[in-house]
Amino acid sequence: MLLNIFYIAIALLALSFCIFIHELGHFIAAKKRGLIADRFSIGFGPRLFGWKWRGTDFRISLLPLGGYVSLPQLADMGRLEGGEEDESEDLPPISYADKMIVAVMGAVFNIILAFCLSLILWGVGRDIIKTTVVDVAPEQIVNSAGEIVPGPAFEAGLLAGDTILEIDDERIGDWMQLQN
Repeated sequence: MLLNIFYIAIALLALSFCIFIHELGHFIAAKKRGLIADRFSIGFGPRLFGWKWRGTDFRISLLPLGGYVSLPQLADMGRLEGGEEDESEDLPPISYADKMIVAVMGAVFNIILAFCLSLILWGVGRDIIKTTVVDVAPEQIVNSAGEIVPGPAFEAGLLAGDTILEIDDERIGDWMQLQN
């Protein structure tokens, strides 16, 4: 039970990190294009904690199922949230190109994140099984027709605990060579 809760917490943290990167793309694009960003929130609902910096309210909210960047030049958040209307008409207008750039940069940052994570996985690699000791050599297997037939390893004379040294005069150093 505790392990399941731990895995759920890890999944929520990973999701929140992906959301953060996505929203960061929108936020950076908006700031670079001269837009005003009132709020940068990870999660929805009431604010749990946060800080205000350079006119933006950075916050972590109660429900970690998404996030948003409040850009009053794009949408009146006061009206959307059921509160007072903002003075968004007093803000300088933005071009269609600026709107598109801000909209697309969230997805672009997700692609960059996927590429970076792929590079990390590629760099870390995976373990190569160094042993060439046969672990299991079943005497019988069930084929695709549902018939019980002798196992191919057993027919070849392999037994559990055997060490495979070479095949067709080619030295076998690890399990990957044996599979290929």
